[in-house]
Amino acid sequence: MKNRAPLALLMAAVFLEIGCATPKPAPEGAPHRTLLTILADLERFAQVDLYRFHAPVDPSGINIYRATFTRLANYESLYPGQYPDIVAFARGKIYERLGDPGAAAEAYTQARSGNTSLQYDATEAVAVNRYFQEIESLPTQAETVDDYIAALELQHAQYMEWADRPTSGARERFLAALARRGAERADVRRAEMLWRRRFQSPEGVRDALQAWQEILERHEESARIEQHRLRAGDCYYEHARDYTQEYNPEEGLFDWETFSESATRALQHYRQVERAYGHDERLEARGKIEALNAFVNRVRDRSR
Repeated sequence: MKNRAPLALLMAAVFLEIGCATPKPAPEGAPHRTLLTILADLERFAQVDLYRFHAPVDPSGINIYRATFTRLANYESLYPGQYPDIVAFARGKIYERLGDPGAAAEAYTQARSGNTSLQYDATEAVAVNRYFQEIESLPTQAETVDDYIAALELQHAQYMEWADRPTSGARERFLAALARRGAERADVRRAEMLWRRRFQSPEGVRDALQAWQEILERHEESARIEQHRLRAGDCYYEHARDYTQEYNPEEGLFDWETFSESATRALQHYRQVERAYGHDERLEARGKIEALNAFVNRVRDRSR
């Protein structure tokens, strides 16, 4: 894979088409000026590591890629038929960053059919996104829950095989981050499925909680690590609640130590999130701590 800067080439392509056009006065807000403004915003955030960092937002707090997608759609409404291959290439970049490789591949396919300066990068991007699309489709082929879980494990392995490739340029590093984000997504879906079916086997709860622990260890560099930690805490909280539903705290079979073990693990996770400065989940964790403490106090009172 060559080390290119596709969006820089994209902007250059606009200049090239402008230069080849018949000279004439350009009114204020001409198509090429508007498109260059849109592409400049996309170029600024083109190589953000979307595994380690959340998607950037515009001044109004909207995901910059979604905002740019809307601006492109408005551009096409205002200037139909203007620079269609360049617009398609930019749309492919946006779909990549929004996690839709199928739509990205379609957009890049449209782009490579037009502007010759984009054909190499568009063709390369089609191949990559078709491959990611195949990986994403693995769980959809499952016929049973066990097949679904196995497909998610394979999905994780294939994404990580890509993510662990040696990288030398910005584009390779960006794609590796996308692959790592895909592996993380597969891990979360697997853990959620294991949690939903936890009562179907004697070791179901243990396996599900272990899956969340693996996520916390595998993805400690992820921008979503505190979100995962919060969810792990929720599972322990739910497990403590499940125990009180099965064993009434007012009756003799209820064991405080068993209950307390799950409740304490939940509290540990929530406390860690609460101390994670710079993460939006902190406020949510505080609310969960308050609710958990109220629940534990109520159970304690009834178990005496």
